Amino acid sequence: MTEDGDTDELISRLARDLKPVRVLPRLRWVAAGLFALAAVAVGMAVLWLGPRPDLAAWAGSRPGLSLLTGTLGVALGSTLIGLGLSVPGRDDLKRAGSWLAGLAGVALLLGLLPAASAGPAMAWNELRPCAVRAAAIGLLPALAAVWFVSHAYPQRPGLAFALGAAGMGAAAAVGVHLVCSASAGAHIAAGHLLLPCLALAGLALIFQRFGSTVTR
Repeated sequence: MTEDGDTDELISRLARDLKPVRVLPRLRWVAAGLFALAAVAVGMAVLWLGPRPDLAAWAGSRPGLSLLTGTLGVALGSTLIGLGLSVPGRDDLKRAGSWLAGLAGVALLLGLLPAASAGPAMAWNELRPCAVRAAAIGLLPALAAVWFVSHAYPQRPGLAFALGAAGMGAAAAVGVHLVCSASAGAHIAAGHLLLPCLALAGLALIFQRFGSTVTR
C-alpha cells in the first residue's frame, strides 16, 4: 500500500505541470460579439464613404434583397462553421452553419443572376478599390475571430481560422454593397465578396502558421 505522504507527493508531481483550464464563453455570445463588431465597422464605413445614391430602391428590389440576405447568410454560416470547429463536440453548430451557408448561397446566386448581364465584367483596377474596402472593413472583426480560435481548442485549426476570418469578410461585403452602385455581377461577386474573403482567410492562415499555431 502507498503511504499517504507518498500519494500526496505523487499527486503534487502529476499536477505540477498541468495548465489551468480556460473557460470559453458561450459560442452564441462569441458570434453575437463578432457580428456586433462587424456591424459597427460597416456602419462607420457607410458613414465615411456615403451610401450609394439608389440605396433605398436597390435594397427594396428583389436582386438587392437577395444579395443582402444571401451575403449575410453566407457570413453567418461560415462563422458558425468556424466557431463549431473551434470547440470539440459542436457538430450541431457545424451542421447548422453548413445548411445556412448553402441556402444563403442560393439566395446570393439569385441576386447575382440579374446582375450577370448588367454591363461588362469590370477590370482588375475597378475591382481593387472595393476589394480593399471590404478587406479593410472586415479586418478588425476577422482579427477578433482569429483571436478567439487561437484561444479555443480547434481540432482542424486551419479550417477554423480561415472560415472564421472569411465569415467576417462576407459580413464586411454587406458594407460595400451599401456604398458601391456597380451593377456588374463579376464586380459584385469578386470585388465585394470573393477577393476580400480570400485575403482575410489568407491572413488568418498566416497568423496560424507564423504568429500562434494554437495558444494553449
